[in-house]
Amino acid sequence: MKSIIYICPTGKNKPTGGIKVIYKHVEILSKLLSKEVTSKVFHFEDFNFKCNWFPHKVSFKKNSTFDPAKEFAIIPEWMAVYHAKMLQKMRVSYGISVQNGFYLNTKPKNNFSDQEINEVYEKAKIIISYSDEITECIKLTFPKTVDKILRIGISVDSKKFQYTEQIYKSKENLITYMPRKNRNHANKLLFILKQHLPKNWEIKILDNLTEPEVIKFFKKSKIFLSFSELEGFGLPPVEAALSGNSVIGYTGESGKEYWDPPIFEEVFSGDLRTFTNKVINKVKDLNKNNRVFEKFKPYISKLADKYSLEKEQRGLLSLIDKIKNF
Repeated sequence: MKSIIYICPTGKNKPTGGIKVIYKHVEILSKLLSKEVTSKVFHFEDFNFKCNWFPHKVSFKKNSTFDPAKEFAIIPEWMAVYHAKMLQKMRVSYGISVQNGFYLNTKPKNNFSDQEINEVYEKAKIIISYSDEITECIKLTFPKTVDKILRIGISVDSKKFQYTEQIYKSKENLITYMPRKNRNHANKLLFILKQHLPKNWEIKILDNLTEPEVIKFFKKSKIFLSFSELEGFGLPPVEAALSGNSVIGYTGESGKEYWDPPIFEEVFSGDLRTFTNKVINKVKDLNKNNRVFEKFKPYISKLADKYSLEKEQRGLLSLIDKIKNF
């Protein structure tokens, strides 16, 4: 069995769901693997870097020398062609981790051809998908690689992002959102909303916060606005929902696998009038309805089960079994 090395950007140490997923998988794999092998994060931009905006217990690879006999590399899709070319020269087996099925054609520095991207995926031993949307994107884009696709679920820690009666009673008239995606849409929507919101309601921007800070605001807020672009799997809407928020907005396509009422309300991207009216109506409903906890709890429990740690672990055990063959 080979050690599993996840190639990972630093993300300039800013909160990014994709990096958190990589760290989490390395953390879980380190517990599942035997003592003879390891799983590590490799920050190719800075060998001494480690994220500090969320808690973790991972080990790091601190050199750029790969051993084909002892190491198996996993590359994020948006830099797959760049790193795969180097790994091929070292004869190192690799897999591609696809967190966004709409980034499959990414060419770092524009130095690669479409044909080179196709070859990199065809030579990959495994292609990891994290959502139904991603799987279908891979099948459509690279039909020759269908047999290599491994679906691994993403988990959200329902002990951190949780909804109890105590949390419900402590909630404030607060609407939260993250501006990293579709900032222009968010600015326009908020300007309109401010003309209609009751004075006792507030909107809070969650920008560049640590995970504990995000959790604190999700526990306080009642509504989360989703401005997702084309996503592979959007973590914030699920985290907000598990914390007892009504989620209104864009699914990012991948969110369609969990965007179910009464917790989630879909808005087509760019339909700001419908978006505004849905938020206004939700505020009116929350002002009148005192039994939201009982209404939401069963759906939140179902969502927590769908994205549980146990299911993620089963997927990673399958990954280990496959890598044993290479």
